[in-house]
Amino acid sequence: MSQEQRIDLGRLNAFLSKNAAIDLLKEDLRDVSNIDQYAWAGFEDEKENLIKQLKLYQRLLWVVPENRDDLATKLLENGITSPLQIVNTPEKVFIQSNLRLFGDDSGLAEQVYRRATALLRKVTRLQQVHAAQSDEPTDTIGNATSNAISIDLGKLNAFLSKNKEIDFRTADLLHAPNIDQLEWAGFEHEKESLINQLKAYQRVLRVVPPDREDLAKKLLQNGIQSSLQIASIPRKAFIQSNLSLFDQDGAIAEQIYLRALALRKAVALQYIAAVQQSEPHIHTTNFVR
Repeated sequence: MSQEQRIDLGRLNAFLSKNAAIDLLKEDLRDVSNIDQYAWAGFEDEKENLIKQLKLYQRLLWVVPENRDDLATKLLENGITSPLQIVNTPEKVFIQSNLRLFGDDSGLAEQVYRRATALLRKVTRLQQVHAAQSDEPTDTIGNATSNAISIDLGKLNAFLSKNKEIDFRTADLLHAPNIDQLEWAGFEHEKESLINQLKAYQRVLRVVPPDREDLAKKLLQNGIQSSLQIASIPRKAFIQSNLSLFDQDGAIAEQIYLRALALRKAVALQYIAAVQQSEPHIHTTNFVR
């Protein structure tokens, strides 16, 4: 567990006991003015760390059954700090390895796993709505994209050559005024298609090492267009099936895979935060179909 996620259950439980009247399922832990109203006497020097722990605790409250706050505490005690962490574990493995935590009740363990899965689906839907509204080139989480872009590497390379001064890792490909400033002479009739290809190119640029744009193009040529696509493949399978693409360099392949995982995690956490921000009165049962 990383330093920022280290949980002091003794202090967390002490704080929760002092704030027993607060229903954390309904709290907006992004609202500083609201958080400042909690009873912090005796915890002043630990405030920042406790807020982080409360957010982790809240995420787990979203996936445990109602009135089973003790399970959220047990999950934290077992090193589980997010619904994403649960879902990233195969269901059978999660149930078997945490059976004692659930009092040997496999049905309860399965219920928590299904709630976590439903939460991530909801987060994915939020992102899909956001992406549709903003056309932002981000990945969804949990499900591989089915709308692959048709890539014409010849045309893409020709366009990139004509726009060499542009850093497409950071270029704004969302807003028309900025896109229109690119050099489009000779590509006017292919503009819409090229914009979509540039967005796919930008997505894979974000997982390759700096100055290795050639690898981004190889990934596109191999049908890989996003970090999600990479992270959805088991690590060994991704490395083995793409080894020739990386000139038999397994270290670079693994580096790219780890970058893709990190990006997927960042996106997942971003949209879990969006759930918390947009639905402060959310209840765990809302996640279960």
